[in-house]
Amino acid sequence: MEQVGEKQDFESTLTRHGMLHEDFMLRVSRPVEDAWSHDYIVTVVAIAPGIRRRYIGGPRHDWVDQFAIDVAHGVYGRP
Repeated sequence: MEQVGEKQDFESTLTRHGMLHEDFMLRVSRPVEDAWSHDYIVTVVAIAPGIRRRYIGGPRHDWVDQFAIDVAHGVYGRP
């Protein structure tokens, strides 16, 4: 994730929306059912309110863009 700049893109999205990096936690895992896939699951947790969402990452997916859409729609507490 860091190798392709997704973590930096995630942090930039937080900054753009006036959110603190420290208020969020990321967890990355691989789907067990498809060991050959390059896809992965990113769980984003807004720590204080306990909001967590899962996004699909990988070569054909832009989880940061989906996260940004959710932020813009107020999913993480701020519209």
